[in-house]
Order: sequence, then C-alpha cells, then structure tokens
Amino acid sequence: MAVSTRTSSIGGHQREPSGTLRLSVPTSYGHKRVLPLLPAFRARYPRVEIDVHVSNRSVDFAAEGFDVAIRILPPSDSSLVVRKLEDAAFVVVAAPGYLRRAGTPQTIADLQQHECIQFLRPASGRPLPWYLHEDGREQEIVTAGSYCVSDDVTGCITLLRHGAGLLQTLRFMVEDELRDGTLVKVMSHCAGSARPVSLLYPHRRALPLRVRVFIDFIVEKSTAWRRAKL
Repeated sequence: MAVSTRTSSIGGHQREPSGTLRLSVPTSYGHKRVLPLLPAFRARYPRVEIDVHVSNRSVDFAAEGFDVAIRILPPSDSSLVVRKLEDAAFVVVAAPGYLRRAGTPQTIADLQQHECIQFLRPASGRPLPWYLHEDGREQEIVTAGSYCVSDDVTGCITLLRHGAGLLQTLRFMVEDELRDGTLVKVMSHCAGSARPVSLLYPHRRALPLRVRVFIDFIVEKSTAWRRAKL
C-alpha cells in the first residue's frame, strides 16, 4: 500500500511534516516561480519552516545542509536525484515605447543598431551571450549595449520595462508583462531554444517527510507551468 507523502502513520498516530526545509533557488526562478508559492505550501503544512537561499551560486548539499535546490540547466553532480520541472523557453523582448523610438529588429544583424541590455555572468563578470537560431542551429551571439547588470537578473527586467532596450530572457521572467502588453516579443523566428529547469536533491534511503511533501508540491505546480501558453 502506498504511503501518502502528506502524512504518515506510526503506531496508529498521524505525523505531520515539520522542521526546517532548506531550499536553494536561482534569483530568476525564485522570484517568478517558487517564492510566490511558499505561503500556500506553509498553509498546507504549517509546521514546516522554510529557509530559502536565493542566489545563482551552486550549493554544496552536504557541506551547507540544503534539502532541495532548483537549477536551470542539467547538474554535473551524478550523486543528485534530478526531477525535471519544465523547459524554459528563450524570448527576445522590448517595451513598445522602445520599439517606437528605435524600430523593430528583424534579423540578428539588426541587433548591432540596438541597445541590448547585458547581464554579466556571476562567475566571470562577462556579458552573457544571446542564444539565437541562425542557419538552422542555435548560436551564441555577442551583443552590445550601454546597460550592464550583475548579480540580479531582475534588474534587467526593470530596465526593459522602462524602455532601456532589448533583452533576451527566459519566458517565465516576463509572462505577466507579455500578457498585459507592457512588453512584446520580437524576432520570434530566431529567439533561441529552451533550457531544462530541474529539482535536485541528494540520494537518500529515507527522505524527511518535509522534503517529500515539498517535492510533491512543486512537481504538482510544474504541471500547470508546462501547460501555460502565451
């Protein structure tokens, strides 16, 4: 008989998930996907406290005592269990006001005439390339612009919304703005592929109940994310 991940029975007594859940999420996915859900998770499991680490830094599960992490791109550590949540698609976007002022790019070559907001890689401090399709395959394209943002990619979104330029980002970062028209997609024919987003946790014979119910909760929510279409 399957044991529910919400509660389990020991000696005839129901046991609720409890204790501190240590969670690591990247800044972009944390702000747009995970953090908004945590109050609902705690409403369901009020005895679970949450210690959430919002950063793009890779964490050491054993040394730092994390229970669960969410990461974009597949992990290199084979000791971790990987549960795919969704494929996050790239888009190139801009504010309508910027496009009225600067025109709408149609080709990769057109980007040379535009302000392309730059996000600096945390590890190297160098601008992140844009991933665009050209000649039937995805290529890394070096763009240029007067705005560089480091550490927090949401700073790029703020600049974008206020007409600073063009940005390539993952679609989940700008879903709300695309729906309400604050931002619009451009160059959809070459905007790039998608990147997997995965839930990671260490291999253990017996996961703590608080970890099991959190995994179930996030996987349940990810079904709606995968179905969402703009």
